[in-house]
Amino acid sequence: MILQSLRELAEREKLVDDPAFESKAVRWQIALDADGRFLNAYDTSAPEQLPEGSRKKPKMQAKLMRIPRRLGRSSGVKPDFLVDNAKYALGFAVDPAEAEDPRLLQCHAAFVELLRSAPQDVPELQAVFTFLANATSREACAKNLAEKGGFASNDLFCFEVAGEMLADIEELQTWWRTQREEADEGSLPMQCLVCGEFRVSARLHNSFQIRGASTSGVPLVSFNAGAFEKYGLSGNDNAPVCTGCMTAYTEALRRLTRAQYETPSGRKLRPLSTVLNGDTTAVYWAEGQSELPALLSAMNTDPKSIRELLDSPRKGSEFLLKDTSGFYCLILTGAQGRASVRRLHVDTVAAVSRNLLLYFRAIQTGGSSEHVPMPLSALLRSLVFKGELERLPSDLGVELWMTALFGLPLSPAFLAAVVTRIRVEQQDLQQGIWKVGRQRAALLQLYFISNRFDCTGNRRGENDSIEDLRMGLNHDIDDRAYVFGRIFATAERMQLLAQSQGLNRTLVDRFFAMASVRPQTVYAQLLSQYQYHYRKAMRDIPGVAKKANDLWLELQSKLDARGAFGKSFDFADQARFGLGYYHQKQDFVDQAMAAKAAREALALHDAEAITSTTDSNEETTA
Repeated sequence: MILQSLRELAEREKLVDDPAFESKAVRWQIALDADGRFLNAYDTSAPEQLPEGSRKKPKMQAKLMRIPRRLGRSSGVKPDFLVDNAKYALGFAVDPAEAEDPRLLQCHAAFVELLRSAPQDVPELQAVFTFLANATSREACAKNLAEKGGFASNDLFCFEVAGEMLADIEELQTWWRTQREEADEGSLPMQCLVCGEFRVSARLHNSFQIRGASTSGVPLVSFNAGAFEKYGLSGNDNAPVCTGCMTAYTEALRRLTRAQYETPSGRKLRPLSTVLNGDTTAVYWAEGQSELPALLSAMNTDPKSIRELLDSPRKGSEFLLKDTSGFYCLILTGAQGRASVRRLHVDTVAAVSRNLLLYFRAIQTGGSSEHVPMPLSALLRSLVFKGELERLPSDLGVELWMTALFGLPLSPAFLAAVVTRIRVEQQDLQQGIWKVGRQRAALLQLYFISNRFDCTGNRRGENDSIEDLRMGLNHDIDDRAYVFGRIFATAERMQLLAQSQGLNRTLVDRFFAMASVRPQTVYAQLLSQYQYHYRKAMRDIPGVAKKANDLWLELQSKLDARGAFGKSFDFADQARFGLGYYHQKQDFVDQAMAAKAAREALALHDAEAITSTTDSNEETTA
């Protein structure tokens, strides 16, 4: 089903018109005159085109060219026709220490040998032979490349002779097509797993680049050991796919994963993939003409654009929720020699849109940025030390992605990862590092909501809609862990009222980790510290201190009504404790901002009144 859907995507978007050729980014263009003399080495790379208003630094991207399809290589010496890297095309090594490496000479010799197999009556090809055989011209080329900053080992080189690209010459293109067709001759036809026709199966499948794999690319289907073979079949005959279907599905994968892709007709397409961590990528596509897949790549950077599409009155959720066309998502993990399929999920555009609406609702945590969705990458970074995504276990990224798009419930293992990160995180307010920050609170809410609870951990009704979800601080809840989290936040506030400056360690630094697991152990110390801070705050700012104490007493009465703490909190209780703490702190912030806004409005009103009175007096005097 995966390969069939990918082949249909390639046919729908017309990605393949000639199986012998492909569109590829070629950075260097070696210009020669008609006699094979070196003229210049042109760097085709240019800054990428970013959306208007993007703050991202543009990357340099090489020019896309139509070249003979590369065959892929994982080991051995295998040259590509007309266009290859510096080692093959020019016999140049990135590291000067490798200049005398015998393998370097073998690679270049193989490239030249393949050129000699092509028709020799092409003058431009003879000019290339003259250049490659002339040590002085090659030295001038190497010097020219060094002056332009050098080249990378995976940069591709092509040749231009007297203004004509070698890859565009008709005689050479015809010869290459013939070579590709003859490669399949002599093999027995087998039933293709994709199209069902009896055809010669592809001996090797084309490669595509995926994060975590080698930069030269990896195939999706390969058999590299006898343990994977059966019934006396060898290699890819164990999963026969004809050359046409193989070319189509690999071209579809390239179209989904490449940062820049151009169809044979010249149409440029945006990637349909999202990086989840250091080696795992989600690729997705839809059967219809929906705009949703194209916007999903912004989940890591600008999810606001997705939210705006869902809210759009002309083409938003009202229309997306009626779109029953298929939506496919493939989770791939790159390894050195292969790409592993971790998950495949199929649904409809309507279901994905509905799940995204619930996801965006679930990660709302209040505050001034309430209606700006958090990027997926920010949520994932909150799960690892110093936000380094390379450290993130791929299962966590995959789970969060599947929950956002397909509504799958987050697992207890995911919840354990969140509460453990909260417990071990060292809060540093000067660096903006919080125990329970906006991102972690959003993940806790998402865990409960994805498991049919509300954002505070209470069971939801079966018929409750997304709009019925109550977000933020809930005064009505008397859950012991949630209330204790609110009490902890109130105690911290009283400490800040009593000692607003010169605090070396806050209550959070001293007690949060233990309070979230074994509350009874620290409860007595928390009460003692609170009374000390309350008396001190009453001396300095009695009005504010009394208001905070009223809340403390109200919460204490709720806690007393629930009886004594148990031996310890489980992970779900720890999550409710963290949410109670965050919601109460956010409520304090909202109250402070509302009071500040009220003071500013009053000051503005007074200023306008004074100005009006002054103008009136001046008019009376005149």
